[in-house]
Amino acid sequence: QVEYQDVGESVMQMISGVADPAKFTLLTLSVLSILIAGGMSGIVSLMSVRERQKEIGILRCMGAKNSEIALAFCLESGGCGFLSGLLGVALSYLVSAIFFLYNGLIAVWLPIGYALLCVFALFVLNMLFAALASLSLVRFNSAHALMQE
Repeated sequence: QVEYQDVGESVMQMISGVADPAKFTLLTLSVLSILIAGGMSGIVSLMSVRERQKEIGILRCMGAKNSEIALAFCLESGGCGFLSGLLGVALSYLVSAIFFLYNGLIAVWLPIGYALLCVFALFVLNMLFAALASLSLVRFNSAHALMQE
């Protein structure tokens, strides 16, 4: 009796056994980098609130509520996060295409659904951290802010 063994299939099984842990590792690293980027955005938002004390004081004297000022900061930070996420995804597609065209390497494309999920996650994290940073507006004195330089 003659048995045939498909060498291509056994190689593909071996490669998929190696590729699955690599995919999990890359996914973990990407989630971690998104969380770190969101945290850095929160720090930038907090510094933005502190550096724009005079502007916030003027807005409060004109009758703006804390929630309106916080919403402005959240939208500003969320917009920056959304645009930076789109830029990061576009650059990753561009780099992958360049490697594929010039080096003949296998192109690794992030599925568009995952790419949009990453952009949305970055947007939400930026909004969340900006909301946390704008909590410092509650103890904000308008008159003191206008005297600050």
